[in-house]
Amino acid sequence: MKLSNYNGPSMNPTFWPGDGLRVVPYDGQRICCGDVVAFTNPINGRNIVHRVIKVNTDGIRTRGDNNNSLDPWVLKPEDITGRIVAVHRRNKWRSIASGEKGVVLGSILRMKSDLSKRTSKILRPLYHWLARTGLFQALFSPLIRPQILYFKRPRGAELHLVLGPWVIGRRLQGANEWQIKRLFRLFVEVEKLKSKMKKEV
Repeated sequence: MKLSNYNGPSMNPTFWPGDGLRVVPYDGQRICCGDVVAFTNPINGRNIVHRVIKVNTDGIRTRGDNNNSLDPWVLKPEDITGRIVAVHRRNKWRSIASGEKGVVLGSILRMKSDLSKRTSKILRPLYHWLARTGLFQALFSPLIRPQILYFKRPRGAELHLVLGPWVIGRRLQGANEWQIKRLFRLFVEVEKLKSKMKKEV
């Protein structure tokens, strides 16, 4: 068993940047459609976590839950590091669906992602205009007071912006910018976060 941290948008919302992943080697067991697997990108050598979409005599095809198209490569069983069996978020481990359950879940997540992208495209101008006005920040800043949590990572500090039980934003190790969940950008002043960080460093 191996533990690693997820980074990137291709598997949202199954995984979010900073999530801990539990990876278990297959050890000769069958790789199934719907499994979420870790492997090395055959093109650039980067570590990837995606869901298995097809398994046949030609090889294994994968795709991220947040991606529209299949990955361009065809993998062999020996290219797969292992299967993701659990994710760690908000101090809790939860299991990851695989096989037939994974196929169903992956399809639902892709449909949800497609709908979200289409809706976002339509509403994006209004959303950005509202965020720029600062109206929601002025009205709700006395009520919405997120806390910053620091996590020591091998390559530096990782910061989480927490509102009650929810992680509403992250600044990953080595990154200069905050990743704030879309809705909460209306209420959180990113510039204040940056100035607060400078004072505390």
